[in-house]
Amino acid sequence: MAKTVRRAFERNETIEDAVSWWYRKAGEALAADGYRGGCPLATITLEMAHASPAITKACEDAFAAWHALLVGLLGAHGADGERAEDLATAIVSNLEGALLVSRVRRSPDPLDRAARHVALVVRAA
Repeated sequence: MAKTVRRAFERNETIEDAVSWWYRKAGEALAADGYRGGCPLATITLEMAHASPAITKACEDAFAAWHALLVGLLGAHGADGERAEDLATAIVSNLEGALLVSRVRRSPDPLDRAARHVALVVRAA
């Protein structure tokens, strides 16, 4: 995931374009997997975190690392401080929900719509 996120921000000048590229790649990966996958971190968190404090901590650390990476990339693209923190939270939460709905619908459309929503949030922030 980190590689894809970095690539999205390296290849795109704006936050909106980076998120759109990233979500599109997530949709392509989901479709290529026959809509069986999604975010492995989300699956582990949902299915196993309750079973073990160690798994809970590992999931928490992984999400925190993802968040920190995204905050840094957002900062490099002009969003800093609290704005970057808020946007990183919104972007990850939006992506996770869109992956779930895309999986159920067997369509990348929810990811496309989610990317458009993030663009609105970025412009408003």
